[in-house]
Amino acid sequence: YWTPNLSGFSGRLHVSTNEGTGNFNRNYSASAQYENGPFFGGIGYEKHLDSLRLGSATNRGDDKGLRVAAGYQVSPTKTKLGLVYEKLNYETANGSDLKRDGYWFSVDQAVGANSAIWLTYGKAKAFEGTNAQAVQDSGAKMLSLAYDYKFSKRTDAYVFYSKIDNEANAFYDFNNGSYGGVPRGGDLTGYGLGLIHRF
Repeated sequence: YWTPNLSGFSGRLHVSTNEGTGNFNRNYSASAQYENGPFFGGIGYEKHLDSLRLGSATNRGDDKGLRVAAGYQVSPTKTKLGLVYEKLNYETANGSDLKRDGYWFSVDQAVGANSAIWLTYGKAKAFEGTNAQAVQDSGAKMLSLAYDYKFSKRTDAYVFYSKIDNEANAFYDFNNGSYGGVPRGGDLTGYGLGLIHRF
């Protein structure tokens, strides 16, 4: 359910039933956001009941995630600033848990009338908790730099560079949630070129 926008305030609610996938039994999520003028802010929460992420079919626990975001546009320089905080908590039915905090900062700077430079920096702290998977040196840092050029209101072209610096026991990848093939402590570098056209 999405609420109407009331002077910049809006909210969203979501519930999913158990559809037999086996990963978790039910999913709840809610968010609230405000966007009006130069300021944006939002908060979101999600919970997976009886998840298999750390447990087994007979030892399930709940997964929870909290994310808070804020952004501001500096009018004279057309600079857009963004900040995100994320807290994840995975648990098993036997009481063990695994926690991780993360931060993300971004700058979007307009250059002339048709182009912009984006700079983003993110940091995932090391996993903590009572679960055996909570290990030291499991954090990571990510830096991205991009240039965007607008050919028209409907067409953009962009080029970017990204780098992930994994600590000794971390194996973060560019793909969201995908860790296959990245060795522990391995660093990644990526380049990209893209075109966006809005029909």
